[in-house]
Amino acid sequence: PGTMHVSSRKGQRKDEKEPISKRLQEASRSRSPPRSRASDKEKRDKEIDREKEKPKKKEKEFAWMDSEDEDDDGKEEEVKGKETKGKETKGKEAKGKPADSDSESNKKDDDDLPPPPATAAEVASFLQMMRFMETLQKQRNKIRNLPMSELAALYQAAQRVRFYDAESFREVNFAVKCHLRGRAAQKPKDVADIITGLAEVNAYDQDIFDLAVKALGRIGAKQIESPVRKAVLSALKKAKHQGGGESRFITEMLEIEGTARYEA
Repeated sequence: PGTMHVSSRKGQRKDEKEPISKRLQEASRSRSPPRSRASDKEKRDKEIDREKEKPKKKEKEFAWMDSEDEDDDGKEEEVKGKETKGKETKGKEAKGKPADSDSESNKKDDDDLPPPPATAAEVASFLQMMRFMETLQKQRNKIRNLPMSELAALYQAAQRVRFYDAESFREVNFAVKCHLRGRAAQKPKDVADIITGLAEVNAYDQDIFDLAVKALGRIGAKQIESPVRKAVLSALKKAKHQGGGESRFITEMLEIEGTARYEA
């Protein structure tokens, strides 16, 4: 009986052990499906995340100005700043170049042009007159010492090419007035050339006209040749000069010219 009891205990223990192992196996089997579901879910989540990340990578590939970190942004801004500075420098250099090229082209143009006329009598175009006056302006002392004949040639050149600049002729007018106020007798033709030139370019100067009529009056109306008298009378009429104190001299010239026409 005692042995029977022991064996029964062993069999009982064995029976007790078997259900435990079975239960463990069943528990492991019951747990494995949830684990497989969780792993599947994780895989799906990772795939979704990958799909989400793909467009971002593409955007970065095309949007080259964007960077993934702050250091790259800083480097790119630095590069941009250098590029902008370089462009500004090139722009300034480009701005400076046209000025240099313009000055060089102007010098070349001046070199290509023929030299200005040596005298006013040689002036035959507007450009020649401009260049001649520019050259003359650099020699103001020379203008004041020019003889009356050369001064008269300047006014005739102005009439010929239709050029008159008050600033350019300022010193010339001053020199003419000095000659007309002097005691030396002037040639009637030179005086006539001066006032006819002024009248034709609409540059009436009352002082010059008054002094011119006085200078001619000292010579006398009869001593002046007919072509010169006609030119003087025509200039006085065109400029609407009143004559002032020399109205008697002007009247005398008119009478002489009227008689000459009647006799002809």
